[in-house]
Order: sequence, then C-alpha cells, then structure tokens
Amino acid sequence: MVSIVLEKESRICREDYIDNGGWEGPGEARVLFLSNMRYQIKHALVQYGANTILEDVNFEIHDNEKIAVVGRNGCGKTTLLKLIVGDIHMNNPDSDEECGIMMAGKQEIGFLRQISFPDGEVTVEEEIKKTFAPIFDCEKRMAEIETLLQQKGENQSLFYEYDNLQKKMEALRGYSWKQDMEVMFQQFGFPLEDLKRPIGSFSGGQQTKVAFIKLLLSKPDILLLDEPTGGLDPVVRREFLYVLQSELMDERMSIIFSTHITEDLDKVADYVAMMEKGRLLFYETKDELLERLTGENGERLSLKQLMVKLCREGEKK
Repeated sequence: MVSIVLEKESRICREDYIDNGGWEGPGEARVLFLSNMRYQIKHALVQYGANTILEDVNFEIHDNEKIAVVGRNGCGKTTLLKLIVGDIHMNNPDSDEECGIMMAGKQEIGFLRQISFPDGEVTVEEEIKKTFAPIFDCEKRMAEIETLLQQKGENQSLFYEYDNLQKKMEALRGYSWKQDMEVMFQQFGFPLEDLKRPIGSFSGGQQTKVAFIKLLLSKPDILLLDEPTGGLDPVVRREFLYVLQSELMDERMSIIFSTHITEDLDKVADYVAMMEKGRLLFYETKDELLERLTGENGERLSLKQLMVKLCREGEKK
C-alpha cells in the first residue's frame, strides 16, 4: 500500500499517466503529476472487526469540484468522509501495490462534524474567533518584534521575520478578519447583536450554522459535510444552501457532502457518488444522474427508488 504526494506545479493528464505505466515501483511512495487532482483514493478497504464497511472504493477530488455522496443509512457514506479526513485508515495489506491515498501537496481538510459546543456560556463571537487563532498569534509576535526593534534598533533577522509575518497575515486575510466574520454572520441570517449572545442560547439548527460559519472562515482546501441539511427545517435549509452556493462561487474549495435530499444535489453538486453496502454503484455528473432519475415511463424517481433499481440491475449481472 502506498501513500503519495501529488505535485501540482508540473502536470500531465490522466491518460498520459495511465499510458506510461501507472505505479513506478513496488511499495514505494512516488510523486505523481495529475491534472488538477487534489486527492485520490484507490481500491480502499475499510473493516471494523469482521465487518467490511468499504470495499474496493475508488474516489477522486479535483479542484473546485462539488461532490454529493448519496445512499441509505449504513451504506458507508460517513466512513468515506472519515477516511478522507484521516480519522480512520485503510485496511488493505501493505503488500497491495494497487491501493493507496494520494494528495496534491498539503491539503487543509475541514469536516463539519456532529455539532457540540462544550461551553454554552461562551459568546458566539468568542467561539468564532477561535478560528482566527493563527492570525492572533501573528499579531502577537509582530507586536513583540516592534517592541524589540524599539529597544535594540535595527536588526536584519527581526526585519526578515516581521516581513514574513506580514505576508502570512495577508495570506490569512488577517487584516480583515472582523469584517469577514460579520459579513458571513449576517449572510446566514443573524443580526450582528447576536454575536454577543451565549452559544447555548441558540437552537440546534442555529448552532449548526455557527459551526459552518467557523468552518468556512477557516478556508479549507477540501470541505467535508456529513448530512449538513438533514436536521434543518425547510426555511433554514434554503438559507444554508443559498449561502453555500454563494460562498463556493468565489472559492477554489472542493466540497464533498453526504445527503439524501434531492434539492441538495440540484443546488450544489457537480458530481454524484451513490453508495450501497460499502461500494460505489456509480460516480458521475449530476446531469447523468438526473437522466437516471427519470423512469421508463417518464416519471421522476427518488434517490431511494434509483438505488433499489441499480441494486437489482447489479444483482442480475
């Protein structure tokens, strides 16, 4: 089994990679050059004791893709997300050279987990500001350097460190964090005065929105959402999808989300992966899925009906 870092500075297309022989050596980590690839899973096997949860799963994430993972409860959707974020690992034998996980450099992966704010007395603003800890660390060190320069005069190494900290602040949007926080908070339908309210005074749906605000403000490369709209009422779900659409329009963020709600697919997804019993039934574009959702007599099938139909077709093969 191999773990591989993909270099993105120099790319070749997937056809060239396949034509040139794929893996280069047994069990060795190799640098691959794949077009706009961020993350790839090859032939994943995940087991809990004697139970197989994922079997022979191949999954790819490219720049700015929005992928919906659908399927009934227990099919392996959450396990796949946990594998991507690194909470669990593949159980393939080390001698299996055809399997592995590959990433394009260092990818920041954000995962909207089951919501839990341990201290309900903390204000929403204090909770959201935890996201900006790297910015505050930069500000603290910059202030220390300014004091040292006043005390010691010119120092080339301190000037160099200060310059690097300024560049880091710009990359982190450190000079506009407060404005970014307030704008996004209002986008999710909150008045600014709610920033001063204790997080425990909000409903479960509102706390989900606060957790999602924190995640978006952290600017991950890959965003994972496990049934993000499942527990929301229709009004909140529409607000959530609207903001998600608007945010992703301006970001190069890739998003993978599990869902059983067709509206989520229509609003957000570019690609759809359907799972059943730990395997991928298909992995294709949303338009191809919509064609599948049309029955033989022109009626619109539900995701559940489509899944049953595909399972039956698979059993006949």
